[in-house]
Amino acid sequence: LRILTRTVWPGRETRVGAVSSDGTRLLTIAGSDAKTMEVMGDFTAWAPVAMVRAGPGLWRVRVALAQGSHRIEVRADSGAWTPPPGLPAAADDFGSMVGILVVQ
Repeated sequence: LRILTRTVWPGRETRVGAVSSDGTRLLTIAGSDAKTMEVMGDFTAWAPVAMVRAGPGLWRVRVALAQGSHRIEVRADSGAWTPPPGLPAAADDFGSMVGILVVQ
């Protein structure tokens, strides 16, 4: 897996892989012991997408994720939507905080 963007925080990290032949990228979030994990962002039209457990504390999903800056939130175990820890955060148009994921 070639790391294009990598944000590290204590015990956790976010990885975005290279573009595959179908135009998607592998988005990986490590460090959560949740039973379920979802991601949503401008790249999913703000529709929740279930992530698949890929190992202890490791979650993955293939998404269409173009180069540039993306707004992103994650939710563990049907809890509150939050910016992924360690990513820069910014207020959205509704006053909530979203993470900023930059794909190069």
